[in-house]
Amino acid sequence: MIKRLMLFTIALLSVLFVFTQGVTAESVKIITFEYPPYIYGDGVGMLEKIFHRIALETREPIEFQIYPRKRALMMFKSPITHTMFLGEREYFPRMASSLVFLKILDIKTVFVYMKDRFPKFGYHEFKDLQGKRVGISLGSIYVPYFKAAGIIVDEAKLENNLLKLKTGRIDFWHTVDFAAMTLIKKNDPDHEKKYAFLDDQIHTVELMAKKGSESERQLKTLAQGLEAIIHNGSFNNIINELD
Repeated sequence: MIKRLMLFTIALLSVLFVFTQGVTAESVKIITFEYPPYIYGDGVGMLEKIFHRIALETREPIEFQIYPRKRALMMFKSPITHTMFLGEREYFPRMASSLVFLKILDIKTVFVYMKDRFPKFGYHEFKDLQGKRVGISLGSIYVPYFKAAGIIVDEAKLENNLLKLKTGRIDFWHTVDFAAMTLIKKNDPDHEKKYAFLDDQIHTVELMAKKGSESERQLKTLAQGLEAIIHNGSFNNIINELD
């Protein structure tokens, strides 16, 4: 009797193990890159919090796979990759027709500069920055556009661009407004008023999946979860934390 009970227990544990592994395999995997204050990689970024709330609504575990930007783009472009990507569709102009998208939020890019260096600077388009050295994040889609406008492009990590701006190694820093404000407040809080911002463009951050993949089904589920947290107010609560 004891032997039969032991065999039954072992069999039951085996079934539970297989089931647990199956649940893990079904978790939603999202490729992206670190971009404070939206993505940090430790769950505290705005977008990470949004997807945590979506996961609670849908009861589908979500796993972020965070890589350097260029590597993240290459991985999603790979034919063998069937996970989702979080970013801007402009990164994949040739793939757009084979992707489905879910809008998450809008963000605004800006040019940051030191007021004392350019006290009366007028800006309307990229060519106004011709000959200026502009710091930009590694892997940014803007690099070829800036170069075509005669801008001297200086690629670096997000935090390094702030340091370069402070020390005069770059004239302007192109980034997302909240990213700039967050890093300035963290690293140079006593001199926030020395920085100025030139508005650039509004961009849409989207979750995207390849058509016909399992990720497309998951995307529809996440869309329902996003709609739910927008209606219950938790989406705006997360957004307002940065204000």
